Amino acid sequence: MRKKRLLWNSTSSIISQAISIISAFILPRLIIQTYGTTVNGLISSISQFLTVVALSEFGMSAVVQASLFRVLANNDEDGISRVMASATKFFRRVGLILIIYAIGLCALYPVFVKSEFDYLYIASMILILSIYSVVHYVLGITNNQLISADQRGYVNNVTNVIVVVINTVACVFLIKMGVGIHAVKLFYAMVFLTKPIVSALYVKKNYKVNRRIKYVTEPIQQKWNGVAQHIANYVFTSTDVVVLSLFSSLENVSIYSVYALILNGLKQISLQVENGIKPVLGEFWAKNQMERLGKLFTSYEWFMHTESMIVFGAAASLIVPFVKIYTVNVTDANYVVPVFALIITLAYFVQNAGNCYNFMIQAAGHFKQTQKNYMIVACMNLLVSVVLVSVIGLEGVAIGTLVSALYQLLWQGRYVYRAILQSSSIRLMKQICIDAACLATGFFVLTRLNLNANDYLHWAILAIPVTLAWIAIVSVFSILFHRDEIRDVIRFFRKDFAD
Repeated sequence: MRKKRLLWNSTSSIISQAISIISAFILPRLIIQTYGTTVNGLISSISQFLTVVALSEFGMSAVVQASLFRVLANNDEDGISRVMASATKFFRRVGLILIIYAIGLCALYPVFVKSEFDYLYIASMILILSIYSVVHYVLGITNNQLISADQRGYVNNVTNVIVVVINTVACVFLIKMGVGIHAVKLFYAMVFLTKPIVSALYVKKNYKVNRRIKYVTEPIQQKWNGVAQHIANYVFTSTDVVVLSLFSSLENVSIYSVYALILNGLKQISLQVENGIKPVLGEFWAKNQMERLGKLFTSYEWFMHTESMIVFGAAASLIVPFVKIYTVNVTDANYVVPVFALIITLAYFVQNAGNCYNFMIQAAGHFKQTQKNYMIVACMNLLVSVVLVSVIGLEGVAIGTLVSALYQLLWQGRYVYRAILQSSSIRLMKQICIDAACLATGFFVLTRLNLNANDYLHWAILAIPVTLAWIAIVSVFSILFHRDEIRDVIRFFRKDFAD
């Protein structure tokens, strides 16, 4: 059953993310063409500032999952209820803070961000964009975490597919009809409110959760350590757009958002496998099955590094030709910035490859032990980005992200091997050296080709040999240096790690 659920979760996650990516490509392009680059930059900037609403979970998402892994592994219904009751109480208490934050953003954002729009235009957009975030994090997050921790993430994925399809079709219709951007975004928020409603109904039907259960000992350990880790991670992932909004221009925010849209989509598809693996890692850790955990993690580590090299290697070769087509006939900003594209793509590769260590830290519940390093990464990204953005603009924030991502991968990998798996971190250094050699080989080969396309069809045809070339190069390195990991992955999907 574990293997079946892993396949269901991974497959449905990939489909869900693919649909979300298609929607994410369609709507911003229509917004740029219909309302202009500055409007798209404004929406991207506000959306990034509103991701601070995610602080309403205060890192609780990962901490709640880590606590649920233990009680679910023991079929402890009272334990599940205690964890859910504690989480629900926590989120309700911060609900007022969320509302105050949104109001404060309405008051301050129009003052500090350079824009051609008037106060009312910006403030109303902030309120509209904040609706779904507030409802999701206050009402829906605990139910989603229970469903995912119980290896039933496919429920959330199917719901997301239905909602995204309905929303995309309707928004395209509204934009084509000439409806104002505020009305389009308001409709968007209203449709997405169905997601937390569905998750609440599913939990009510399938679990016996008593959210009023009394408890003496706090069921969610390391709650505030999760808070610190999450704040640090928020600063790390949000620095680029915030720095560009405050120290550059909305045009640069829009340019950045187009590249980030593509790379985030690829990253999210890649992470769908991790969403299926994480509950299994958490289960093995909760049951103290260290030998199985070690085998699964090393195979998982190889898979994520290998997948990341293929996905982001191909992206580095193809992203500029795609952006040229995506922004054709857009004349109010230059979206073709090859140096920035290469640096930010490498940064995303490092982040994506390193996510396996982050997920292992979360699955093991090591929040207190690692919070200091998360803060160092956040400060590093912020400092480098602020210093360089005024000198080299977009490339400056990309360098800040790349440098801090490299540091994060190194310390996370070393920590996982030494503190959690209790083994040597030599494997990590070997993996990094192989990654560097493989990427260098790929870039050496692919940069000698003329990678230009005139339209989407031509680009798709071009993408096939480019992707196959990266697959071939990465496969050669894997066969030479990772034969054991390949065999373990094959065994995993046959039987060894299944029930």
